[in-house]
Amino acid sequence: MSVEIGTIKFQELKEKSEQESEQKLKQDEVSWKELCIPSYQRPYAWGEKQVEILLNDLKEIAENDEISSYLLGSLILCKTQDNELEQDKKLEIVDGQQRLVTLALICRVLDGNSEFLMKEAFPHAESKKNIQNNFLYIQEWFKRIDESIKGKFVSLLIGDDNSKKDKIEFVYIIVENLNDAFVFFDSANSRGKKLEDYDLIKAYHLREIVAKKQECLIPYYAKLFEEMAKDSKYLKLFFEQILTPMRLWIRDRSDLIAGAMNIYDEFCHEIPKSFFRINRSSQNMGILSSFSGGIDFFTFLEKYDNLLKILKDNGFYKKLEKIGGSGFGYARNLYAMAMMIYLDKFPQGRSDYMMLLLARSIFEIRFHKQVIYQATIRDYAKEVLPLVYFAEFEEELEYSLFVFIEKKDKEKRQEVDGGKEEYLKLVKSTESGTESEYLYSKYKIPNHRESKKKNKKE
Repeated sequence: MSVEIGTIKFQELKEKSEQESEQKLKQDEVSWKELCIPSYQRPYAWGEKQVEILLNDLKEIAENDEISSYLLGSLILCKTQDNELEQDKKLEIVDGQQRLVTLALICRVLDGNSEFLMKEAFPHAESKKNIQNNFLYIQEWFKRIDESIKGKFVSLLIGDDNSKKDKIEFVYIIVENLNDAFVFFDSANSRGKKLEDYDLIKAYHLREIVAKKQECLIPYYAKLFEEMAKDSKYLKLFFEQILTPMRLWIRDRSDLIAGAMNIYDEFCHEIPKSFFRINRSSQNMGILSSFSGGIDFFTFLEKYDNLLKILKDNGFYKKLEKIGGSGFGYARNLYAMAMMIYLDKFPQGRSDYMMLLLARSIFEIRFHKQVIYQATIRDYAKEVLPLVYFAEFEEELEYSLFVFIEKKDKEKRQEVDGGKEEYLKLVKSTESGTESEYLYSKYKIPNHRESKKKNKKE
C-alpha cells in the first residue's frame, strides 16, 4: 500500500489547486496536482447549520492572534486511475468535500473571483441547490458582522498585507487507489456528515465504471443511487437488514445477525464460485448475483429496489407494516426477503396465494417463541430462505413450505399476545381449528400429508 501523509496549509492547497501545478511541498516529496471532486462522490450536502459552525470556528481563529496554527481536520485524497501518465493524474477528494467546498464558497464571497474548486462540475441537483443556498447564507452572514471582522477573514483565507493566511492547515493522506482510501476513511468526518457503508459501495462501483471507460453511464447510475439515498433510513434498512443478510444466510456464510455484517465486503467482492459447485441453482443467480464491478451492481440494486417497492405497495404487506413490536419487525424483514426472492424467481407465479403461504411459514415464529431476537431470525432464515431460493418450480416451493409448516407446528407454542393477535386477524380464522386447516380449506391448498395417505391406500 503506497501512502503519503503530511500536513498542508490551506492557502498553499488553494493556490496549488487554482494553478493546476505539480509543485513540491517544502516539507516532503508529495507531487500536488489539481484537486477534483470525483463522479462517485455523494452530493454536497451541508446546510446552514454546518456552514454556521464553520464560520464561527473561522471567526474565532481570525480574531485570536495567539493562535499560530489551527488544524481543520483531515483530507483523504486518491490519485486518479483513468490515465497512466503521471503528469495527467489529479487528486480526487475522497473525504473532505463538504469542508473544502464550503471554504471555496466563503473565499468566493470574500473576494468575488476565487476559482478554488469553483471550476468543478457538480452533477447532483442537491449539490447545486445547497451550493446556491449556502452562498447566499454566507453573504448574509457577513452582512451581519462588523466590517473589521470581515477584513480578518480576508487576511485569514485570501491574504493581504497583514496576512494570517498560514494559520489554517489540514492533515492529508494520499493513496494510490480507492480501496486504500476507504481503509483510512475518517468515520467521524470532523464537523461533517459521516459516509455510510452504502456510500462507499456506490463509490467503488462508480469508480469501476470509470475504469472500464464507461463514464457516459455515470450520471444515470449516480442519479439512480441518489434517488434511493434521499431516504437514508430506507437505504440503510435495505442494505443492512435485507440485502446483505439474505445473501449471506442463503449461503450459510455468516452467523452474524442483520446489521452486524460487513456490507462493503459483500457487495464489492465476488461470491466464491465453489458455492455454486456444491449447490444446485438455476442460471439466474438472482439475489446471489456476483459483481465484477460497475454496471451489473447498479442493475442488481435497481431490480431489488423495485421488488421491495412492489411489495411495500401491496395491501396485505401494508397491514403487516402497521403491526408494532421489534420482534415482529425482525420477522417482517425476513418475510420481505423471502417475498423478494420469490417475486424474482417466479414473476408470473401465483403471488397473492404465495404471499399468504410465505406469511404463514415465516410468522410461524411468532406463535412458538415468547421473545424474538435478531439471532432467532437468523436461525429461522437459514432454514426458510434456501427453500425459496433453490426451488426450481412453484409446486416444489409450495410442498417444501408445507413440510416446513408442519415441522414447526409440532413445536410447543407460547400464549398468543400483542402483535401475534393482530397477525392472526390477517391470516387465521378464529373460528377454525389449526391455522393449517384454515389455509387448506379457505385457499384450497392441497394437504400433502393427506395426499400421501391417500396414495398409500391406493
